Amino acid sequence: MGEIGFHDVLEEVNGEGYQRIMVALVRLLTTYSVKVLLGIAHLRQVPVLLFKDVGLLKRIGFTATQIREGVCNRGRGKSRPIPRKILGELLCRLTEGEVFGIFDGAIRNLSKKKYIRDDTFILDTSPLKTTKLYENCGMKKVVERKWDRAKKKVVEIVDYIYGFKIGMIQGAESRIPVSCGFSQIQVHDNNFTEVLVKQAESNIGRKIKLLLIDCGF
Repeated sequence: MGEIGFHDVLEEVNGEGYQRIMVALVRLLTTYSVKVLLGIAHLRQVPVLLFKDVGLLKRIGFTATQIREGVCNRGRGKSRPIPRKILGELLCRLTEGEVFGIFDGAIRNLSKKKYIRDDTFILDTSPLKTTKLYENCGMKKVVERKWDRAKKKVVEIVDYIYGFKIGMIQGAESRIPVSCGFSQIQVHDNNFTEVLVKQAESNIGRKIKLLLIDCGF
């Protein structure tokens, strides 16, 4: 993280969604990033798999006092140096611009350090299904044809799915994502193409020579 200047990228985040910050935001973002790098899937695992490593916490930037006593009274004695819930709320409080700023900044630094040398890239999308109660989710009508034994004919079954769609361009060899987009689930795949290609070329600092896509685009 230090080698590619990732901390410099994190320091540019203002934290507009926070009314008060008990811990430097860059420290929270670094802690979350380390959680991802360590492959820690659930927040309940953080106190054991991350917060027990004093040396790693000091590398992140926590002081010996913070590690021993915690940074606030919230959850004191249960989850030091910070309550695990703070990490869980972190991404929700970042604005869309801040999230994409971190992503774009990290990819640009990786490219400058020659970690992304791909000539061929892949563009694809994936649905993120939710319930209809999820805020700002989209809705897509799905029609499925099935054989009805009772009626002895093919019938159409109409269903509605809710959620979002993620579009991404990644290196065919490195598998490193160089651009990403987010939209409602009903948005057609071809709406991602131009935007993602421009974002990718800006992040890697050069033109994409070959882009592999499927017929959905």
